[in-house]
Amino acid sequence: MRNFIVFLTVMLFLGCADNTPQKPIQQELQTKETKTQETNKNQKKEIKSNLILSKAIFSTYHTILPCSNCEGIKTILTLNKDKTYTKSMLEISKSANTYEEKGTFDTEGKFLVLKSENGKTCYFEPNKESLLQLNDNKQKFAGVLSRIYSFEPIDKEYKNGFYGEFFKFKNEKSFQSIVISTYKNEAKINVYSSLKANEPTCSLSGELNYNKGVFYFKNNDVRLSLHRINDDIFILNHTPNAKICKSGYIAGKYKNKQDTKQKFGKFFISELTEDMNHADIVRIFGTKNIHKDTNTKNNSHIIYNEKKEPLFKYTLLNGIITQIDVLSSQFKTPEGINLNSNFEQIKSSLKIEKFAVSKNQISLKIPSRDMVIKLKKPQNLKKFIKLEEIPNDTKIDQILLIWNQ
Repeated sequence: MRNFIVFLTVMLFLGCADNTPQKPIQQELQTKETKTQETNKNQKKEIKSNLILSKAIFSTYHTILPCSNCEGIKTILTLNKDKTYTKSMLEISKSANTYEEKGTFDTEGKFLVLKSENGKTCYFEPNKESLLQLNDNKQKFAGVLSRIYSFEPIDKEYKNGFYGEFFKFKNEKSFQSIVISTYKNEAKINVYSSLKANEPTCSLSGELNYNKGVFYFKNNDVRLSLHRINDDIFILNHTPNAKICKSGYIAGKYKNKQDTKQKFGKFFISELTEDMNHADIVRIFGTKNIHKDTNTKNNSHIIYNEKKEPLFKYTLLNGIITQIDVLSSQFKTPEGINLNSNFEQIKSSLKIEKFAVSKNQISLKIPSRDMVIKLKKPQNLKKFIKLEEIPNDTKIDQILLIWNQ
C-alpha cells in the first residue's frame, strides 16, 4: 500500500512536469515571433530611411544663406558618390571673400549628416529634388527661413539663367556690361565698357567653361569666375586689379536687364551663335520663317518674324555660317548701335580700325566685333577722304557680321 502511494505521487509529479511548461513555451514562441516581426519592421524602416541615398542625391545644390554684414552668402553644395562633400561659399559684397569646406556625410534615420574636416556637424533632410538644411535639433526652419535654407538642384534651367545681358552700371555718359551667349556645349562672354564720354569702348571676350554651377574664364591676363545671384551675375576676379580699358574694374555684381533676343555682337545675333549650323537655325526659328534668298548666287537664307518682316540674312559655306547681314533695326549692339544709327554714334561707341570708300558706300571695319558697317556715301563726298571728314549725320546702309573667316 505504501509503495502504491509513492508510485502514484511520482506519476502525478511527472504529469505536472510534462504539462505545466506547455503554456509558458507557447507564450515564449509567441513572444519570439512578435520580436521577430518587430525586428523585421524595424529593418524595413531602416531600409526605407536609407533609400534617400539614391543616385539622384549625388548632385550639386545651391542657395543664398543669410549674412549679417553682406548681401548674402552664395553657397554651392556637392555630394559625391564616395560620401564626401564640398561646400563653396561666396560673400556677396565688395570684398567678395570666398570659403571652402570639405568633409563626409552619411545617413542617420531619415536625415543626412554632414561632418566637416574640422568637426562641424550639419543636418539635412531630402525633400523631392531639394535638400532642406535643419537646425542643430534636426528641426526645419520656419517661415521665410525655410525657403532660404532650401538647397535647390543645379540643373539645365539654372545654367540657362547665365545667358543674357547684364549691366554693372549704365548712365548717359558711360556703361559697363557683359553679354553671355551659348557656344557649343559651353558659352562665350563679351565684356563691354565705356567709362568716358566720347571714348571708344574696348572689350574682353572669350570662351567660358562650366563646372558645378559656376562659369570660368581664363586667358593670359585674366582669370574670372561667374556666379549666379538669383537673376543677376557676380564676377569674382582671381587676378588682382584685372581691368578692362584703363579703369574698368570687371569684378562685381551685374544686374540682369534683358535677354539677347534683340541684340547682336561678336559671336552672336539673337539666339544664334557662330558655332551653329543650318539645322540649329531651323530649330530656333522654324522652317516657315526661313526663306532662301533667290537674288544671290551664294547659299543665303533670310529669317522672317511672324509679321513676315525680315530680321537678318545668313550665308553658308560648306554648312558653316560665314556672314550675317542685319536687316532689322530692332537688333542693337550692347552700345545701342543699329541700322538707324549715324556715323557720330558709331565712332563714339566702336573702335574703327580701317575704312574704305567705294562708289556708293563707305565701309568701316571693326575687328574687335568681327563687324563691317557700311555707310551711305553722301553724293558730294570725294572719293579719297580722311575718316574725320565723314559727316556725322551719315547713315548706315548695311551691317555685316563676319563669322568663321
